[in-house]
Amino acid sequence: MPDMSPLHGRSEPPHATVLVVDDVAATRDGLATLLRLRGYQAHEAGNAVEGLRVLREERGIQVVVLDVMLPGANGFWFREQQLQDPPIADIPVILFTAAPDVDVNTTPFPVQAVVKKPVAVDALFELLARYCGV
Repeated sequence: MPDMSPLHGRSEPPHATVLVVDDVAATRDGLATLLRLRGYQAHEAGNAVEGLRVLREERGIQVVVLDVMLPGANGFWFREQQLQDPPIADIPVILFTAAPDVDVNTTPFPVQAVVKKPVAVDALFELLARYCGV
């Protein structure tokens, strides 16, 4: 029987910090809760403008999990602004999207990975571990 514990076989939590940017509260809250259960610290933002504000103000964010289809300014706008801001430009971004035509090779700005909704949780956590260095 597989280990279904929140830490999934980890002896210690990763102690890494992730920013989740998604306009659907249930998705954002659910993912942030799952991250916390796995030992991550999670910040949340409901749109691209708020996400940039959080990323600029909260030190220690190691990865951004970013929805593409956001109201107003979309995820690509967020990434463009992030890349133009040296203190936050190098923070990795994992796109988290239901858009069928988005992949790492078709985005207008470079991202580390694309994870499709509904999410394969294990795949997302493997990417987070890689980019958080845990």
